[in-house]
Amino acid sequence: ARDFRDDQRIGFDCSGLVYHAAWQVIKADIGTWTGSQLDTALLKDVPVGAPQQPGDLVYYGDDDAHHVGIYVAPGVILNAPYSGMPVQLDHRDNIAPRASNGELIRVRRLPS
Repeated sequence: ARDFRDDQRIGFDCSGLVYHAAWQVIKADIGTWTGSQLDTALLKDVPVGAPQQPGDLVYYGDDDAHHVGIYVAPGVILNAPYSGMPVQLDHRDNIAPRASNGELIRVRRLPS
């Protein structure tokens, strides 16, 4: 847990899960906050409308990202809802309550 409200909880929040997964794949620090993950040059933007691939990082929110998950298949993401909850496979429609209006705002990809 790394959120200022999560210091007594065990487990991942959404950006912590993505940080951990990225570290396992590329051994690089992409940032532990959703905003820093959106800004890092270590990740590549996936063009709007391009097919998503398993492992892509999907960011949800309004003008800013409020939630991130890992794309698994159409409509399905690997999700850490918040610290203290188990990491789970979740349908995209279940993200909306946790991500402001729940709109997909950006997709980023780890370098190969």
